[in-house]
Formats: sequence, structure tokens, C-alpha cells
Amino acid sequence: MIVSTPIFSASLQTKNVLQQIAEYTTKNGRKVLIKQKMRYENNTQINRIEWHYFIDGTFDSIQNLDMQLYFPQELDAYLRWNNFTILHKFGSFDEEEFTDHFEKQVFVCKVIKR
Repeated sequence: MIVSTPIFSASLQTKNVLQQIAEYTTKNGRKVLIKQKMRYENNTQINRIEWHYFIDGTFDSIQNLDMQLYFPQELDAYLRWNNFTILHKFGSFDEEEFTDHFEKQVFVCKVIKR
């Protein structure tokens, strides 16, 4: 199980500001620029992301991603309430120990049979 953690960085606090996040050239020579806006909703814990695609300098499309975020203690409780034991909790796919510096929570769990 992989879950995002609410991180209140400058990127989340900058509401509706279009920021460049990627730029590349496709195999057929098209230049792609991706800009994003992020907006975190405190009451729903949803981070709403919009990716704005520009191809060869012209706006092309927008893709949206709404991501539910969970606080670490909240997710631990959800797992326990649903009969899971947390065997390991990591902050990355490299199995680094989870600390408050990580944006991800990666779990290895076992079902408790009742």
C-alpha cells in the first residue's frame, strides 16, 4: 500500500499558481512543456492538481489529478480498525524508515484473522 502524506510545503501553499514542472522533446521532435497548479483543500484532505500541456509553444490540454492525502497516525488507525497489522512502514520505495521528511507512506501489512 502506498499513500501520500499531507506535506505543507510552499508548493501546496501556493494556490493556483502555474509552475513549470517538466520540459522534454518527443522522438518526433515536438517540444512539450508541462505546467501545474496545485490546490490543497483542508476540509477534504484532497490535493487537486492540474497539469497544463503545451506542445511546440501552443496550449494543448489539461489533465486533472485529485489525490486524497492521509496523515500518518490517521492511516495507521484505519489499518488497525480494518484488521491489519503494520509489519513495516517506509518513507520511500527504497525502504527508508518513515520519518516526517517523507511525502509517501509505504506499508507492508498482514491481515489479522479473527
